[in-house]
Amino acid sequence: MKIQNIFLLFLLVAFSFINASTTIDFSGSNGNIASNKYSAQGISNFVNGYINNNALEYNGFSSSGTITITFTTAQSVVRLQLTILANNISNTTLTAYDGADASGNTVGTQTLGAVGQFEVSGTNNIKSIQITHVFNNVGSALWNDYDDLYFDTTPLPVELVSFNANLIEDKVELNWNTATEVNNYGFEIQRQVLSIESGVGSNGEWEKIGFVKGNGNSNSPKDYSFTDNPLGGTTFKYRLKQIDFDGQYKYSDEVEVELEISKSFSVAQNYPNPFNPSTTIKFSLPEESRVSAVIYNILGEEVKQLVASELSPGKYEFNWNASNNASGMYLLKVTAVSADGQNKYSKITKMILVK
Repeated sequence: MKIQNIFLLFLLVAFSFINASTTIDFSGSNGNIASNKYSAQGISNFVNGYINNNALEYNGFSSSGTITITFTTAQSVVRLQLTILANNISNTTLTAYDGADASGNTVGTQTLGAVGQFEVSGTNNIKSIQITHVFNNVGSALWNDYDDLYFDTTPLPVELVSFNANLIEDKVELNWNTATEVNNYGFEIQRQVLSIESGVGSNGEWEKIGFVKGNGNSNSPKDYSFTDNPLGGTTFKYRLKQIDFDGQYKYSDEVEVELEISKSFSVAQNYPNPFNPSTTIKFSLPEESRVSAVIYNILGEEVKQLVASELSPGKYEFNWNASNNASGMYLLKVTAVSADGQNKYSKITKMILVK
């Protein structure tokens, strides 16, 4: 008997966990929504809701106002499906609060600017939400329609508290921290170059530049950092791709960094030098230029053209692999002509390949 009772208790607990989420499909007869209409589904109070053609609408119709929904139990995720967006509503927002009836602190806010799903999330601290409508032409409004409301008490796998970028000389230091972690494999760091160059960098696409291992499961704050040496432009964006052990992932908000533009044209000595078989070549541009970087042997014969592109101001780095070249001295000539043709820069450096 005791074993049966324990097994029954286990089933009840497991059932409660599995059914932590609820989806309400706003259907039924047209009319005002009673404050206790959805009490059996986890909503303790409903203010200014109206059912029209199987969708949720604002009860005020042609005037600005709010729909307020209070949950019986605090939620971690609340998602709203917007199916019709009125063309004369200038602002619609979904805001989550940690108190009942849109009171207390704001947990999160989403602006509803297009048809689709909108989500606010927390850590079991969303007690109520408020949908706010501001009409352009009061008296002739076409109201918004909402089809479904989804809410879930299950904590998100990783709660990212902050993510920021700091510029330290020519490097970008990324720092972020989490409040809790569940099933966290780690963070893929991604970068986007906003000033686009032909044939250089990621051409405006997001590229993976690193990975930082997560802490798996943790209920205490964790701090992370990553340092990047961005090249090929002056303005960059960064984001995190948080990955679970099961392969699921979610992107963080983006942060943007703008580097100082180089004040002069410069070509650094290749490193290492002497080298075998590869070496790195760096140069800086003070303005948009047509750039040519060519390697010659000691006889003046062209060996390799590294660059022939229009480049934006910034710092650049290229690698030369001389595995197929003989030992000896080589000359690197970097030439840059400004986009307006007014300025021309040129420099030659010596490089030594020793095998």
